[in-house]
Amino acid sequence: MNITDITKKISDGAELSREEITDLFNVPLFSRESFQMQAAAREKSEKACNGLAEVHAQFGLNVGPCSINCIFCSF
Repeated sequence: MNITDITKKISDGAELSREEITDLFNVPLFSRESFQMQAAAREKSEKACNGLAEVHAQFGLNVGPCSINCIFCSF
């Protein structure tokens, strides 16, 4: 896996293979590769939004875990 090649591929508008996507999920959080991915994502996001941003927030009233059990949700 070469994160530089994968981020360039994304930047060029190409689709990633299943293996490349799986590789991205396996990058250690506090690594150079992770920071490189975050920088590429920010650059792509800024370009897509012309430098504008939105602020989103969540307010929870329940005291227990969500019943949907998504494995990807950040909330």
